[in-house]
Order: sequence, then structure tokens, then C-alpha cells
Amino acid sequence: NKDKMTTSNKAEKQKTNQSNLLESHLQSQQEPPLAMGYRFSFLGIIDKTLEQLKLINQATFKDKNPFDDAYYDTMMKRTSKDKTITNLLALFNDIPVAAVCGHFKEPTHTLYLSNIVVLPAWRKLGIGRRLIEKIEKTAKQLDSCTNIKMKVQRDKTQSIGFLTHFGFTEQTSDDSTDETTMILVKILPTNEQKE
Repeated sequence: NKDKMTTSNKAEKQKTNQSNLLESHLQSQQEPPLAMGYRFSFLGIIDKTLEQLKLINQATFKDKNPFDDAYYDTMMKRTSKDKTITNLLALFNDIPVAAVCGHFKEPTHTLYLSNIVVLPAWRKLGIGRRLIEKIEKTAKQLDSCTNIKMKVQRDKTQSIGFLTHFGFTEQTSDDSTDETTMILVKILPTNEQKE
């Protein structure tokens, strides 16, 4: 029982330290450390780390933050049901600097991404590439997953360019888009193509 409390205390202390690191970084607007020997890791978004995702989104989108409490509630409900971790924080030297959020739909064999975000000061360091690689690896481990999709605003040319750089293409036959949005899709290799 004492071990459980120690583990719980350590986890809580790590969460607090990460939140404090992120908040101090956001307040100071310091440049990211480019020194060799940096540590890069992923952390699943759970109740204890959700606040960090909210801080990253707020810092990135400012007044135009498209994510409200209903979005986070839905995301966490899907996370509790889904055995595959598709909601991840990216940590650079223990500082949460980016995130990717998605969910898998079995009937359509699709991993839907709802959010890929990297704090502005941390872009152009390969963090977005690592997020895409990690989520693709996760999708490929699901035997039934055939593609990854993300709905994007047409005026978000930087996001569109980023995703197309990694093999996403516009899906032209989709009823869920209008003149302001588009669906980008990446087809994954089938089991036969993997072998």
C-alpha cells in the first residue's frame, strides 16, 4: 500500500513539474534548446495530463481556439473506451510542446485525427514529423486500419502543406466538407503490401 502511495505521489509530482515547465516556458517565450542530447518522448493524454493539452492549444490558437470543453469531454470518453493510444503529448526535455489527438472507427477502418499541434516556438525541429510517425505506427499496428484522415480548414495552408508532405492527399468524395473545409487522407499499406 505504501508503494502505491509512493507511485501515486511520484506521478502527481511529475505531472506538476511538467505543467510548471510548460507554464514557465509559455510565460518566458524562451527559445527551444537546440543542444545535442535532448530527450524526446510521448505521454498518453489522460485525465491527469489533459490540462497540458489545453495549455498547448490555448497558447497556439489564442483567441481562435477551436476546442471547447465538449471537445475535450468527447475526446476523453473515446480515450477511456479505446485500447489504442491515439491521444499523445510530445515532450521535449520533459516539457510538453506538442500533441496529436485522434480516434479509431472500426466500421470505417479509419483513424480520424482531430488535432495536431506544435507550440510555435518549437516548430521546424522535427516534432511534427515525430507525431505523424508515431500515429502512423499506431495505426499500422491495428490490422483493420486502412487509412488516416483529418478534416482541415482550406485557409490553413501551413497545415495542409505539412500533411501533404507526409503523404496525405485530398479526399474528393466526402459529404462532410464544404467550401471552407477539406478531408486529407493517407492510405496505409494493406497486410499483403506490408509483407
